[in-house]
Amino acid sequence: MISFLWELVKLLARGIQWCWNYFFNKSLEDSEEVVAGLQEEEVLVFNNALEFNKKTIDWYSNSIRFNRPWAIAIRRAMLEFFCYGVLLPLLVNMEEVKVMLPGVVQENAIALGYISFVLAGFFKLWDNLNNFSSSWFRFTQTKMALEQLRDQYLNDINKYALAPKGNSDLSFIQLTEKFYKDSHALIIEETNVWIKEYQQQLSKLEGIVAEKTV
Repeated sequence: MISFLWELVKLLARGIQWCWNYFFNKSLEDSEEVVAGLQEEEVLVFNNALEFNKKTIDWYSNSIRFNRPWAIAIRRAMLEFFCYGVLLPLLVNMEEVKVMLPGVVQENAIALGYISFVLAGFFKLWDNLNNFSSSWFRFTQTKMALEQLRDQYLNDINKYALAPKGNSDLSFIQLTEKFYKDSHALIIEETNVWIKEYQQQLSKLEGIVAEKTV
């Protein structure tokens, strides 16, 4: 639960950064000034860099669209069954509420409470094994970070294109290399986290199977 809240806080922080970047540091992708100030060979490299960024962001966007509904549905089911498990044994001890419950619920409230807890645990395990929630957060964070890198790259290239030749702090090649390097670093970091989570959940599953088969 704590890790879930922490991921939510990090996602919120990324969202605030993205909003700031969108409203106060807007993308210059459509600015003709950028391309107009570049050499012909630089324009080709510039467009390839933006195409690489777009394809990468599109991949993360599609992955977010797949994982998000699963994560929300599973979390909702987990929370509902957990609440049932807590409330059912309490409600049957309240006479004014007990009479409104079906007879089968009154007679089996404790058993139904335990079953609800088991189902809540099942949905939690299912989410952990498939990484729906964690993938949704990771992909969203990485997508936002890639968008920020793109906007920073566009701003840097714009400054380079508008600066007098030879007066720019970094060359076009250095700016583009930095953009690719930072982009790949984000992708590798996210992939390493996915591998670590997958191995951890697989080890937990193997441990559960080993306990049940002993």
